[in-house]
Amino acid sequence: MQRNVAASTSDEALSSLRIHTQLLLITLFKVSPINKNNRKLRNAKQVLKLRQHNQHRRIKENLSFKSSTLRFTMKRVSKMEIKFPFDSTLKSMEEVIKEI
Repeated sequence: MQRNVAASTSDEALSSLRIHTQLLLITLFKVSPINKNNRKLRNAKQVLKLRQHNQHRRIKENLSFKSSTLRFTMKRVSKMEIKFPFDSTLKSMEEVIKEI
């Protein structure tokens, strides 16, 4: 199972590397690809853009989840009652602070 996952990720990496290489050749040398491959290249560009978009979306979702969890935790902490280590009927707060 792990080999299949590793193989698929390496295949994806190779395909994206090919796409980047083709795009780099086109931009550097103004090479127009052969008509037969033109459609493939256009599709490859769209796939690459889609992958990048999905990756950014996943990162955004992850960050928003973390920030919402943090906000929820902060609200819970602010609602908690703070218990002091002294009995207010026996000593006043100033006396406890002086002892410390």
